[in-house]
Amino acid sequence: MSESPDFYKQCTTGISYPVGDLFGYPDSLIRGRVAAAYKHALSGLQNKKVMDVLDFGSGRGHGVAAIQQALKPKLLVSLDTEQTYLDVAQSPLHKYKNIRFICTDNLSSFKDNSFDLIFCMHVIEHIIKPELLLRDFYRILRKGGVLIIATPDKNNLVGVSPYNEHVFDRQELKDTLEKIGFLTSKIKYIVADQIAFQVHRRKQWLADYQPDSVKIRDKIVTPDIWDAMVLRSGITTNPLTEANFPLSLDYSERVIDFLVSTSK
Repeated sequence: MSESPDFYKQCTTGISYPVGDLFGYPDSLIRGRVAAAYKHALSGLQNKKVMDVLDFGSGRGHGVAAIQQALKPKLLVSLDTEQTYLDVAQSPLHKYKNIRFICTDNLSSFKDNSFDLIFCMHVIEHIIKPELLLRDFYRILRKGGVLIIATPDKNNLVGVSPYNEHVFDRQELKDTLEKIGFLTSKIKYIVADQIAFQVHRRKQWLADYQPDSVKIRDKIVTPDIWDAMVLRSGITTNPLTEANFPLSLDYSERVIDFLVSTSK
């Protein structure tokens, strides 16, 4: 049985973003790296037959759309704590009859061995007690099933985010997964290219010297204005995309996220 859902508490941001924007993130640095995480993860699954898939913390549905297009599973569960996010996702994705949208933060309603594949993309860092969530993933994942996690590198964060609860370093995440019973975890690295890394550095500067900028981002300015403030200040005139975030097998100073694949 799952424990109380209290430890799944997550942040609430981005509700004001336009309907139809499946990302809902405040700037293209975040949009690009999240898109890259799904792209890199899905590229390694093209030859794997999956029937039932869970996208935990699916937000406004970008990942759901990417999963559906790449894998065409029999069942795809889009799960998030914010009904507003799910409403946005359902609008362009309603034509797919195999997608279920569920507003909850509690996995107890899912039976043991329910899924062949679970995505947890840029979510686990917002979980108060992540080990308990990982144990629930282990319970509902089928034998031979795959869990994929994308999460920021603790050593290369943009300041101290008020929305983060626990950020892993690479060894801690690997050790935690293996302690629960997952097989040896493969950790790859999503790297910011030269332009994206400059943008990342600018956001770090804003976090260090303009700490109220996050409040401005979330409460005052529109996403396009924030994007212009962060991205187009002499660095680039174009929003970042997934192409700015290649995958690497080697750790370096430009690693921005971990991409972890593990199995049961």
